[in-house]
Amino acid sequence: MPIDKEDEVGNQGKNTGQYFTPRPVIGFIVESLVKPKATELCYDSSCGTGGFFHYLNKYVHSNSSAKAHEKFKSNMYGNDKTPEIMKPLYINLFLHGIPVDNITNRNSVSQTNCWEQFERFDCVVGNPPFGMSIKSDPQDYVNEFNKCKNCNNWLRLCWLAISR
Repeated sequence: MPIDKEDEVGNQGKNTGQYFTPRPVIGFIVESLVKPKATELCYDSSCGTGGFFHYLNKYVHSNSSAKAHEKFKSNMYGNDKTPEIMKPLYINLFLHGIPVDNITNRNSVSQTNCWEQFERFDCVVGNPPFGMSIKSDPQDYVNEFNKCKNCNNWLRLCWLAISR
């Protein structure tokens, strides 16, 4: 009997650049490493179907008051570059009572996104877009990003997004 979505369908998205992080890995990252507080702003730069949002929400629900948890739902922000993933993402968030107001369909490592997210968040979660090949134009990236591609840009974005 399948336990998670990945058990039923495998990781079929890998051929399209999508990698859906196994739920036990997400749970470990959120519950053991990130441990978000209800007052923190959290960001997932390649949010896929929203697995990290679900676990962030679940963790804060279990570790704070109902009022604080409700406020936290508006403290989650994210992007995903793939237009086809937005509908499943929105449905997943809706089913878990998480607003979609702070979720956008765009390239996380674009210059615009990098400047908007610069030093804005308390925690950054997610899985880098390992499967994507990006034809980068140096004009699309912040100066620090020009020498790197794909995952290195994603890691730098995460570093830049954390508030000091």
